Amino acid sequence: IDGTPDTISTCTDGSYAISPTTTLADGAHNIEIEFIDGGSVSRGLTPALSIIVSTASVDCAASTATGIPVSECNALLALYTATSGANWTINSNWTAALPVSSWYGVTVANGNVTRLDLGLNDLNGSLPIDLGDLSELTHLFLQDNQLTGGIPAELNSTNLAYLYFSGNQLSGVVDLNFPALDTLYLADNQLTFTDLEIQVPASAGIANFNYAPQDVVHGFSCSPCIDGDNKITITPSLAVNANDNYQWYFNGQAIPGATARIHQKSSANLTDAGDYHYVVTNTLVPGLTLTSSVLTIGVDDVDSDAINHFVTRWKTDYTGTGSSDDTSIIIPLFPGETYDFSIDWDNDGVFDNDYSTDVDVTHTFSAIGEYTIRIKGTFPRIYFNNGGDRLKLIAV
Repeated sequence: IDGTPDTISTCTDGSYAISPTTTLADGAHNIEIEFIDGGSVSRGLTPALSIIVSTASVDCAASTATGIPVSECNALLALYTATSGANWTINSNWTAALPVSSWYGVTVANGNVTRLDLGLNDLNGSLPIDLGDLSELTHLFLQDNQLTGGIPAELNSTNLAYLYFSGNQLSGVVDLNFPALDTLYLADNQLTFTDLEIQVPASAGIANFNYAPQDVVHGFSCSPCIDGDNKITITPSLAVNANDNYQWYFNGQAIPGATARIHQKSSANLTDAGDYHYVVTNTLVPGLTLTSSVLTIGVDDVDSDAINHFVTRWKTDYTGTGSSDDTSIIIPLFPGETYDFSIDWDNDGVFDNDYSTDVDVTHTFSAIGEYTIRIKGTFPRIYFNNGGDRLKLIAV
């Protein structure tokens, strides 16, 4: 090492493990290997291998060792920090005070970063806007990592021609515009139609452009999706988009005519219990189909006896002598009759309380208003006896 004999190593399968007896100082070093047969016959020295040792972290503003502009050095450090660089599969020389061309996956030409090859390298996090400072970058390979968030619009400041973003969890609107763009791979992320509606129509001239499939699964924004009248109303969680086209499925089969964004069916019965999902396409993003998760409406969600429910409408502030206050109602029962019933106080399909005596039932609502109340079970009659809350009952 640097002209001084240091250690003896043995060859194993053509590889030499060299462990200097003293720690090498930061800086340049030359390593030569002398092969000795039988411990005594020298075959001479190999040509010198120049290496640079650096244990210090780079200071982009102070270091001239990087070989690139300060702004580009800072952009690389921002990428390293934002994507958990310390945990990358390979991060050789990153952040070291060495020429950036020696950092794993970085290519430098004419004093500028021109290429990043960091695909399948366990990058985890979001892309920093600082990447826009890599003004001479032409190749960006970040496929098959765990990148999240959006693709920075600042990348439009670069000279990118080849972008590989597939196999991540990227989301958000994509709007990339590079004059020399040749290849753009966006498949297997979490991009929606809204995210792609700008990019896809503008990318007709790109030689290699792939954005399907996407690993995004949308669900539903309703629960339980069936009300007390046995009306099914299923609302997708996918945002409203006038360019989207829907097809609804029941137990794996397309429902004829079910192409509205919100799927509805009145007077559902037990045959309507089962699995529902939707498939969406988009007129501006051809070739991509998004399929929802499955929503199960069980037989317990469908009330087969709904036709026999006793449904009434009440207005809480129609008060009179002897009535309850203006946010409450009292349902009077007939003494001595047999009662065994349940009440759904807000007609949402959920029966809130059970009763099995002839004691009058009182309920207080959160505000003055009109309320539909649904009763099922054994309920012979309401008995106002020309008093109480008779004025509040407005429909049966």
